[in-house]
Amino acid sequence: MRTNYHTHNELCGHAGGNLEEYVRRAMELEFTELGMSDHLPFPGDGFGMRMRYEQLGEYVQETNRLKDTYKDSLRIFLGAEGEYFPDYDKYYERLLTKQGFDYLILGQHFYRAGDFACANVYNDMHCTEDIIKYVESSLEGMSTGYFAYWAHPDLFFVNDFEQDIHMARAFDLILNDCVKHDYILEWNANGLRREKTSYPAMSFWKEVAKTDIRVIIGADCHSTDALVDWAVEKSEQMARELGLNVIEKLDIGE
Repeated sequence: MRTNYHTHNELCGHAGGNLEEYVRRAMELEFTELGMSDHLPFPGDGFGMRMRYEQLGEYVQETNRLKDTYKDSLRIFLGAEGEYFPDYDKYYERLLTKQGFDYLILGQHFYRAGDFACANVYNDMHCTEDIIKYVESSLEGMSTGYFAYWAHPDLFFVNDFEQDIHMARAFDLILNDCVKHDYILEWNANGLRREKTSYPAMSFWKEVAKTDIRVIIGADCHSTDALVDWAVEKSEQMARELGLNVIEKLDIGE
């Protein structure tokens, strides 16, 4: 595969390399398309591990400059990975229209869950019933049409839960909605890079493999070396062995 749409950079504060360094690395690898998708800031900067809201303009301007500079060698897209909250519908719409974003990825690290205005997948899941809230929140986001695909839908496996009826229901909700609405799911290579791998979760992806749901492999790179590394190559191999319906390119308008 010589495309990637899940690409971070130094602006997020936990990645290395500037935007142009990723472009140059992609060209060395003979990529045909590269999507920039750093973590989306929100007005008020209420979420961590991402660029500040005031840096968004810089991110847009530099990506657009690279688009023009390298247009004869590489298709570059302006995107972002962000959470979905209904209160920000006008913000997503503005990004995709007035600010010229080509696409958004749903990366639901935070989600609305009852009294939690922004529950955290890593810290606020205390039982498998909480997975249902995460899934419902994510599917609500996908239903808006703002997001090109759902990144690491199995992220909840970072929690050490036994599989039970609630997790089975979560699987069913995801699979049924994705089949019905043709949502794209992402197999996330960054999970393999983590010291204690919890995702990609084989129990989940074996169920996906029983369907025709489209799957895209995301490098989720936080360094230029990770655009194509052992984790991406291993992901491609595992996806083939499972028989997943892998796509290599997003249908982003000309």
